[in-house]
Amino acid sequence: MALREIGERGETYDVPGLSHRREFDLVWHSIAPNDRIAIEAEINRRLDELISSPDPNWGSITNTSIEGGKINNEINKLAAQDQNVLNAFNKDALFWNVQALSLQTTLFIILSRIFDENDNTLSIHRILNATLAHPQFFSKEALARRKHPSGPKPEWLDEFISDAWAPTGAADLRYLKKALKPHTKRFVEIYRPIRHAYFGHRLIGMKKPIPALFALTNKEELAQMLNFLHELVDAIANLFQNGVPPELGIRKYEYHNGKIKTATRDVISKITKAYSRKHKS
Repeated sequence: MALREIGERGETYDVPGLSHRREFDLVWHSIAPNDRIAIEAEINRRLDELISSPDPNWGSITNTSIEGGKINNEINKLAAQDQNVLNAFNKDALFWNVQALSLQTTLFIILSRIFDENDNTLSIHRILNATLAHPQFFSKEALARRKHPSGPKPEWLDEFISDAWAPTGAADLRYLKKALKPHTKRFVEIYRPIRHAYFGHRLIGMKKPIPALFALTNKEELAQMLNFLHELVDAIANLFQNGVPPELGIRKYEYHNGKIKTATRDVISKITKAYSRKHKS
């Protein structure tokens, strides 16, 4: 079965094979069979954990692609902190450069899709516009129907619905759109030009060279942008599912982001140990 990829406008298409498959196979088959089994087992365990996560947004294609940017950042940190990791990376530099570029490309392409203002794109703007346009989706009556679609009414339902918050109109939710504006502004000014000029197209006669565009980026700012998007979607989902007023700036994603760091470090550790054993023998 071919892999499926998502295009810039949400369309899907088949990917019959990896463009860097030959380089990957050369590196992969240079690792001892037992070490390959251990690495595969660890990757499969992490993927199973990702799929079975109770967070419904965790396993989505968009969210998983964004996590790729965080994984890439963690890989770079490991190489800077540990000489053994750097040695293992340098031994197969082409392979790791391809992985880094793939993760970075995915991050910029998916971010561009999330911030796309086209009405036909499933973006954060479309989600917010639908939220403001249909406050009745979040009414107490609608919530009661979602919590009790059929059968005997649970004893807890009346109190739950009484305590729930519901917007009286779009004005009660407009602050969500206002909170998104500075992130949209930064993306349009700093990150979208990189997506268009470097990852999406190679433009001739650009006013700014590519290094100058990247010089304007900030990893901390980008991390805050990703966390904000995560929180915004979580807040709207929690309002829809539980009648909780959508507050922003209260969620800290240390555990969520820590899982990504741990998964990355575990896999890289196995690869580094395999490399060290091979070159000591």
